[in-house]
Amino acid sequence: IYLTLAFIVAVALAFAAVIFGQRSIQSEKLATSRELAAAAVNNLSVDSQRSVLLALAALDESNTLEARNALHQALPELHILHTISAHRQAANLTYSPDGTRIASMGADGEVKVWDASTYQNLLTLPADPDVFGYTVAYSPDGKLLATALSTKVVVWDVVSGKKLFSLDGNVSGAPNNEMVYVSFSPNNKHLAIANMDGAPKVWDVATRTEVFSLVGHKQPCDGIAYSPNGKF
Repeated sequence: IYLTLAFIVAVALAFAAVIFGQRSIQSEKLATSRELAAAAVNNLSVDSQRSVLLALAALDESNTLEARNALHQALPELHILHTISAHRQAANLTYSPDGTRIASMGADGEVKVWDASTYQNLLTLPADPDVFGYTVAYSPDGKLLATALSTKVVVWDVVSGKKLFSLDGNVSGAPNNEMVYVSFSPNNKHLAIANMDGAPKVWDVATRTEVFSLVGHKQPCDGIAYSPNGKF
């Protein structure tokens, strides 16, 4: 009976540690979001573009009222610098880690890479017919580009434009073969994919093998991201 009681206590303590750990992470994200929002507002009179980026970073950390208000204040101060005629319908875009390139994705899954200073088209990555494009993401070292399509995730070499490998929907376990969001780990070694079945999977980029699956969501996942230190 003592062993049973000890086991119950151990389980309860472990559960409490998980709950407190989650609350601690959430509190940190809320604090960071509010700090970034405050910096965005304070920077408005100096650099409106930076204010918008800070406000977006605040929202990325946590969807706080302060972050939303900061973005609402910053956007009217932003002036259009350039318009790129990239796609008939744009689905997503992202800057390279060094800020020198812009990768844009069309709703048809086609991806184009642009020079962020001259807006010259540097590279076009074709998509298969009858697919939809969702998101595009650079690896932290800027060498790889992952594109999330309705049937697969494709990883490309950014310099050569060569397709390195793809992960089909039936391999990922996603129903209807749909994979919506992707995120590289900070060390470039893993790729996290959010599936429509609510069970994101993490893949080893070098071996193309599944590392683990995140089970527990009852609805489709509408985002996925690593913590800056790569531990979460």
